[in-house]
Amino acid sequence: MGAERGSCAAQLAGWDRHGNQPPPPLPGEVVAHTRVRCTEAYRLLTGLPWD
Repeated sequence: MGAERGSCAAQLAGWDRHGNQPPPPLPGEVVAHTRVRCTEAYRLLTGLPWD
């Protein structure tokens, strides 16, 4: 299901993921949310803060 969803999202964005063009930039809110999730996962797995 993940590959199908990614393909659909790429088509909606007008981007051919099998082509030679780079992907469109991610929105800042997506980057910020991903950063928060990743740093929290690091903290939970290691017990250390991300510096």
